[in-house]
Amino acid sequence: MASGSMNCARRGALRLPLILAATLAGLVYCGYVMSMEVTGTEHPLAKEVEYLTDPSGRLTLQEILERPALHTFKPAKEADRLTPYKPIWVRLELKFGADKLENRYNLLARQQSLYDIRIYRADANGRYQETVTGDNHPADTRELAQRRYGFLVQPSAQTETLYLRYIGGPGATRFTWDLLEEDTAQQQMRTSYFLNIASISALAALLMFNTGLALTLRKPEYGWYCGYHFFVMLTLLTLDGFGFLYFWPNTPALNERALHVFNLLASSMRVMAIMYFLGSAKFAPRIHRLGQGIIALILLTAAWVAIAGVSNLPRFAAPLPWALSVLYGLTLCAYAIYQRVSLAAYLFLVLLVPGLASFAQAVIIVSSNHPGPFELQVAKVGFLIHTLLFSLCLAARLKLQTESRKQALYDNLTGLPGTTLLQKRFELGTGLSQLEGKALAVLFVDLDGFKAVNDEMGHAAGDQLLKITGERMRSTLRETDTVSRIGGDEFAILLPNIEGLQAAEHVATKLLHSVSEACQLAGGSARVSASIGIALYPSQGEHLETLLKAADTAMYRSKREGKNRYCSSAPRQCDMDKPGLAGRSAGDNYLSRHFEAST
Repeated sequence: MASGSMNCARRGALRLPLILAATLAGLVYCGYVMSMEVTGTEHPLAKEVEYLTDPSGRLTLQEILERPALHTFKPAKEADRLTPYKPIWVRLELKFGADKLENRYNLLARQQSLYDIRIYRADANGRYQETVTGDNHPADTRELAQRRYGFLVQPSAQTETLYLRYIGGPGATRFTWDLLEEDTAQQQMRTSYFLNIASISALAALLMFNTGLALTLRKPEYGWYCGYHFFVMLTLLTLDGFGFLYFWPNTPALNERALHVFNLLASSMRVMAIMYFLGSAKFAPRIHRLGQGIIALILLTAAWVAIAGVSNLPRFAAPLPWALSVLYGLTLCAYAIYQRVSLAAYLFLVLLVPGLASFAQAVIIVSSNHPGPFELQVAKVGFLIHTLLFSLCLAARLKLQTESRKQALYDNLTGLPGTTLLQKRFELGTGLSQLEGKALAVLFVDLDGFKAVNDEMGHAAGDQLLKITGERMRSTLRETDTVSRIGGDEFAILLPNIEGLQAAEHVATKLLHSVSEACQLAGGSARVSASIGIALYPSQGEHLETLLKAADTAMYRSKREGKNRYCSSAPRQCDMDKPGLAGRSAGDNYLSRHFEAST
């Protein structure tokens, strides 16, 4: 089993889905294997207690003791259905062996969300004494100063009967408590405390890192994700008892509200992060609006819980909006996968991690004999892995966006600026020309003979020729000039801040000489020439499209008059350099049609 897990981890290093699968398998496997380990100092009590329900909430211990036939306790497997937020009575009989009478024991709850806990223990005179604690009472009412609710049990030679009355949320209907020797309990508490601090510290470090990215990049998905991350941290702190014990020990009213309010706020921000991550407004506007409605419902429910408290609301008032948010997030991801949205499949798997980890945690708490400190961290570890993977998804999306912007600005083959960047530099160049009182020239360059090279030597040689030619033209120009590949074997060149047409013609002459030099390609040597058209700003136009069209027309006049030369859109004679190879015909023009349509 161990070697199989290691091999899975190696394969998972290559692909995100395999990482997720291996992680979830490891979490569940770890929980089930560790739950079978029971020592003589640990005694799970879930199956050894008897239950009595109290739907009215008015039953007292005196009534139970005086009328046992009317108030009958039932074993766990025969007990009536237990209802959250209603009192549940538990009777527990303890009989200690002679070798255990010198030890002290702790009776510890596995879960939180216990609003009211009352334990009744018989004193030396056989009278039951009540001790009250729980989330609805200040933290100093705890008998044991630790995050888990617990009580001290002193063994006696006689069978000891304990009664507990408690009220809890949906996860506390069963009596998932344990009886541990005090030394063992203290050791587990120290281990659990260390693990909690380590996991919360790791989550806090990730939150600070992602918050820094959100502030730097100003991406809404990062901001919403950081909000989600923050409120889940508060939820986990509340769920573990740390919030009550250390942050608001004298404000028990927050306990009933904090867990559900934090969880609902986290759910709303998770939905927002998913919507912005996938860009649902673009590919699924109706589903996007549905998500906005679910967010509004969640926020209204959170406000309702904060004002009234969860115990005063209908049973499913708080869980239902949370469940809707989870279902919506997964459904939106599934639809995005269908629409082939980038990274949607990865995000879908990432969203499964915390849910499956929480489910594994709940199964461990309810069904295992006695979960150890490591097993009680499964949900927290699952969320830690979830945040790491979500951060990786955000980083991958940022990388895709950066590459997309680069592709929009630069040509993939030659690395030269594309039409978007050409437009931006034209705007900067015209501003500089107006400031300096000089001209700006636009050159349209078409390679003569490129089609023959491409057909005879192959597309790979043609691509290599384009790269070489682009680099030659760039090296011929000034740093302030721009050469851009705008399609096929066509290039546009910006010459800002020049004296006039004569300066542009001088550059065109240098370009003709540079382009016409032989190129050493993979399939042999090849030579091409160039036909160049020149247009000046502002005399031939004030917009890039207009100038490109004028330069394109002048370039075709160069081709008609023999190629390997330049012509200006101004009314003067074309000049020429040495003859070159035959080029393509005027009917092959691509950008002329494009710019006519744009104009």
